[in-house]
Amino acid sequence: KPKVGKTTLIIEMLGRWAKGEREFLGKKLIGSCPDIIIIGTDMPNNRWYKLLAKFGLAFINKNNKYQLNKKIKALFTLQRPLHLDEQGLEIISELTCKFPECLILLDCYQKCLPRGIQENSNQFSEPLEDFQEVTAVNKTTNIIIYHSGHRNSSSAIDSSRGHTSLPAAVSQCLDMKFLKYEEYSDDQRILLSGEGRSKSIKMIIEQKDNGFVLKGSYKEI
Repeated sequence: KPKVGKTTLIIEMLGRWAKGEREFLGKKLIGSCPDIIIIGTDMPNNRWYKLLAKFGLAFINKNNKYQLNKKIKALFTLQRPLHLDEQGLEIISELTCKFPECLILLDCYQKCLPRGIQENSNQFSEPLEDFQEVTAVNKTTNIIIYHSGHRNSSSAIDSSRGHTSLPAAVSQCLDMKFLKYEEYSDDQRILLSGEGRSKSIKMIIEQKDNGFVLKGSYKEI
């Protein structure tokens, strides 16, 4: 759901990977961090740069302005948006040709949709499928951030808002929800679960001032 820390979790992982760390929340980071393209139409410049700087993916240069880490090859924001329409897909194709096998973070799917597509329509996943076709040529890894619906489901796939064609179009779904927020509003522990074509996960994490920490497995808690 909004404000549970979806974007922060991914940016922290990428920041640690870019610094050469080999593990994040008990999971191995395999190989070197790839080049990163961020399609962040959901947030303005200042929010993106502050978040990136927090985890080493941006810094303030000698001119007292933010500068991106060399791993970030492109950043699109609310001021400079990119959408999954014909023009946007052409830009993405050019970028992935220039930086093959990169990682693309798209945040968030709804804000990057072309106008006129409804959440409850079976056309809802079509821009994502077009995006996948464009990026598959150059073997990118795509991370798509999207909001969950109102249903309180234990399934990461069922939690997705909108038409069921969206979670069906991806390889793995991750879900973040406060563990016991409705019962205890001061309990900030988060259940991070996932299911899909690879191994399912279920762990408890918590966001601190300097990033996320692992609290244990769901079974242990």
